[in-house]
Amino acid sequence: MIRIGLIGPPNSGKSTIFNKLTGVYQIIGNWPGKTVETLERKVKYKGNFLLLIDFPGMQTLTPISMEEKIAIKYIIENKPDVIIQVASAIDLERSLYLSLELIELGVPIVVALNQFDEAVKQGFVIDAEKLSEVLGVPVIPTIAIKGIGIDKLIEKALELARSRTGIAYNGRNIYEDIKLQINKVVSIIRKVLPEYYPLEWISLRLLEEDPWITNMIVKLDPKVKDILEEERKVIEKTTGLPPSILMVNRRRLLAERIVSQVRKVKPVGKSNFIKFLDVFSTSLYGYFLLAIVMATVFTVTFRVGLLFRDVINYIFLEVFNYFSFKTNNIFLNAVSSGVQLSLLVGLSFVIPLVFLFHFFFSLLEDSGYLPRAAFLMDKVMRKIGLNGKAFIPLLLGYGCSVPACVSCRILDSDKERFISSLIITLIPCASRMVIVYGLVAIYIGLVNALTIYLLNLILALLMGMIVGRIVGLHHESTGLLMVLPPFRIPSIENSLKKTWIRARDFIYLAIPIIVVGTILLKILEIEGLMGYLNVLFDSLFMRVFGLPGYTLSFLLFGAIRKEFALVFLMTTMNGNPLNYLSQNQLIIFTLITLFYIPCVATIITLIRELQLKRTLVIIGVNLLVAITIGFCVNIILRLLS
Repeated sequence: MIRIGLIGPPNSGKSTIFNKLTGVYQIIGNWPGKTVETLERKVKYKGNFLLLIDFPGMQTLTPISMEEKIAIKYIIENKPDVIIQVASAIDLERSLYLSLELIELGVPIVVALNQFDEAVKQGFVIDAEKLSEVLGVPVIPTIAIKGIGIDKLIEKALELARSRTGIAYNGRNIYEDIKLQINKVVSIIRKVLPEYYPLEWISLRLLEEDPWITNMIVKLDPKVKDILEEERKVIEKTTGLPPSILMVNRRRLLAERIVSQVRKVKPVGKSNFIKFLDVFSTSLYGYFLLAIVMATVFTVTFRVGLLFRDVINYIFLEVFNYFSFKTNNIFLNAVSSGVQLSLLVGLSFVIPLVFLFHFFFSLLEDSGYLPRAAFLMDKVMRKIGLNGKAFIPLLLGYGCSVPACVSCRILDSDKERFISSLIITLIPCASRMVIVYGLVAIYIGLVNALTIYLLNLILALLMGMIVGRIVGLHHESTGLLMVLPPFRIPSIENSLKKTWIRARDFIYLAIPIIVVGTILLKILEIEGLMGYLNVLFDSLFMRVFGLPGYTLSFLLFGAIRKEFALVFLMTTMNGNPLNYLSQNQLIIFTLITLFYIPCVATIITLIRELQLKRTLVIIGVNLLVAITIGFCVNIILRLLS
């Protein structure tokens, strides 16, 4: 079986090629961190059995974030037969820098010069044949999203993997003047590393002061540290630059020189509207645009959700009334009522909202706006010790906390990942948005629902800032560096696919649990458990939150999946909570469910990503915020009433 690795920077089309070849739809996007794990898929291509490996997106082979370390470790230890480097034709300099690093690593590579059509639109004329000749590796122009060039790319990769041909670029060695120091380091690390490790590449990384590689080698042999210091001083003395700057400069200069040889730029006119949008979306006025975009997404989602709810309610009730039956058995009636109410609430409240939000979010993704929002928020995020890259997981958190927490791997330090994960757990995901919609937007008003969203964002960022100061988080980066993709008209088909991938779990997993749970609640209600909970917790809950004691049961179900809190509340109250709770109580209950402990899936993800101790801290902060907000809002609303 031939192993083919796919590597490239974010927004290069790497995962699009992976999807085309495997037939497995992996969500694609144009922001850093969309792929944060190494994915493997076995496929059969024209009689050949392949193992395709999709590495996390990376700009260079110098690992800073967790996902870059994952990719480089895999490449070194597992050595794919050939690597397809997906290079962006609209950002050729950065792409060639990674090409040069892969050439230094000594792995067989084929360069997929992707987004070739976008490059032409922007006036770039690239001679792919000359680029291949200069680099000494195959270069195949591709338009991945349309499937153009994919067959030729794989055929060339298979040819290279079978021939075991090395890299033919004789001019790649730009370190002749420091060859003596490189060989000296190689002779030392050869004694502590397995034979399959690329010794010359590792020696370059050690001299370049790559912290990850250096820590790995020093742990194996502490004496290496002193030798490295001596050799670095020799290089700085002979070249006038420390090796960490020298090697980066030489790669960049070589990449720029190659680009000047293979690319010509023709003037291309942009429409005035696109020019205006480019400037406006990343300027000071962009904050106003971001507020309008987010408010519009939530408003349209709520409004359209209401229309769907009314239509589904009418159809469902007509159908169910036709097939409904009554018996003298109270337990059978409980089962019938539980099934009816759970399906009604799930189909009319939850499914329309979850699907609509993910659809609109996908449209924003494919339009190219979200990377601009992240770039814009760089200054704001730095106020709490993060940078704009952290805004990307936060945006994903409005969809689902689980992938959002995983995508925190793109951040550079453990503290950044911890604070970002904390903020994500406080942000209302699509499941919690259902609660805001089902209790506040419908029964109190849309303005109140949007106000809750605004207050939630302010509180989440404030808590991130406070905890960040406590743990000593201070970001010293010069700022967020990212390539902004061009604005595009989003594909409806692609957005619908993304929506289904992100929301299908609710249909497959949540609906069955809701039906069973609702039947159980109805039976417990008959047996008098709800009254028992009311007696047991009513005094405490009424004093602290102004809520009846039985609402605790809804919060407990909400800890499994957040939307369960709304579903079981609605089914217990026969679809009309105002018959049981006041508007003030609905607001308090909604606020508590927004902030209290993360759902089970998120907790499991946090333990995997951050370990148990930090997960418990996040849960504790969530509970503290929920109790404080619930108590304070209860006092304020009582005074206002």
